Amino acid sequence: MTTVNVLPNEILCTIFSLAIQESRNLPEIFKTGNDFQDCVALIDISRTCRRWRDAALADSSLWSPIYIILDNPTAQTLHKATYFASICFTRSKDLPLTCAISISNLDDLRSAYPLIQTLISHEARWSRIAVNLTPSPNIGFFESSGNEFVPRLRIAGAGLLKEFRFNLGSWLTYSLHSPLPALSTLRLTCCRYGCFMYALTKWLPLAPNLQELEVTRSFDRFDAYTAGPNERIWKAAARVETEDPHFVLPTLRTLNVWEPLIPYFTCPALERFVMEKVSWYGQHLVDYLEFVERSGTPPSFRTMEVREQDNFSIVAFVRGYLIPSITNLLITSPGESFFAMLSERSQEDGVAGFSVLPALEYLEITNWRDAGLPHFSSLLTSRWDIGVPQRTLKSVKLHRRSTISSMPELLLSPPSKGIDLTQVGEDWREIARCVNEGLLLS
Repeated sequence: MTTVNVLPNEILCTIFSLAIQESRNLPEIFKTGNDFQDCVALIDISRTCRRWRDAALADSSLWSPIYIILDNPTAQTLHKATYFASICFTRSKDLPLTCAISISNLDDLRSAYPLIQTLISHEARWSRIAVNLTPSPNIGFFESSGNEFVPRLRIAGAGLLKEFRFNLGSWLTYSLHSPLPALSTLRLTCCRYGCFMYALTKWLPLAPNLQELEVTRSFDRFDAYTAGPNERIWKAAARVETEDPHFVLPTLRTLNVWEPLIPYFTCPALERFVMEKVSWYGQHLVDYLEFVERSGTPPSFRTMEVREQDNFSIVAFVRGYLIPSITNLLITSPGESFFAMLSERSQEDGVAGFSVLPALEYLEITNWRDAGLPHFSSLLTSRWDIGVPQRTLKSVKLHRRSTISSMPELLLSPPSKGIDLTQVGEDWREIARCVNEGLLLS
């Protein structure tokens, strides 16, 4: 058997890469290239012996995809993380850079300045970048000293940048001029209207191939703090615009924007529309319907996602958003009124159907409670028992059922001869019957 001492460097570095990818349970952040390395573990490995150090230093690809994840860090910890990051960025040489920074329960945003500045100093090599900084719930508002660090992007990877995610969009200013032809995903969180419009006018004209856009609103203390110094810049940029811009995004497939911004978009290739919650404001619904019509009611638009529960008892607004062409619905914490709405039957030209989402094929539910099981069962059986010629529902997926009765394993892996319904509890029996008849449940 070959000993580790005689392994070729390329095999040794492959082992290093696998080891540092497994050193933490790293979440999926980017759509592709999500092969993060833990920079601390990587540096520790390179200090083991001279041979390992020489092998690690010779392979710059080990140092280019890194993940820095911290919770409630001290100033000393952030200083050390900045040092580690600078080492990794330098050793990655000229390779495209994939980097995710996640810092939670941060007491003072100013303590993260050096780390963000270090990242921005390598922006010419950016390929996939994600930054998520969240404040500690115990901190108050900051007072500006008048000499704050304001991150400015000038290149942002230019032709290399594929994905960019930053949860403090109000902190950034831009002097971008180079095209971003590879940019497919852009996600920014802002807190004021001026910031939204400023960011969109800087990014979108340079990104002709954008496929996913998320520009959402936040009100945490970091947003308020970073917005203040930049408001003058946003207003100056707005004065340059003679009128409100309009963005035609011919390749965009997924859109999630703050509701008042919908009138500024046209997306003829739209596939998926995401809302943080269903708005109760009537004008937002009007704007949404006009957006769909203006985009040519894209035949590819088949998926709607609602990420947070609001008030589904306002059924009239919910109905309006769920246009008939939608076949895939992803919903969080639905209540009784939601299940009842989707179960309502209709009769048109003597043909039975459903009043809302008549073509529904796929339903995905996240975070629901025990009390919702009877309503969920009623919805599924209603959709399934309408009859084969009119039946559209094909599959249902449930997420994070931490507070619901355990789903029988038989429903998830039904035997080839079908489920014996006498072996299934009464609450799940009708759902099991649907599974026996072909419904996919996961």
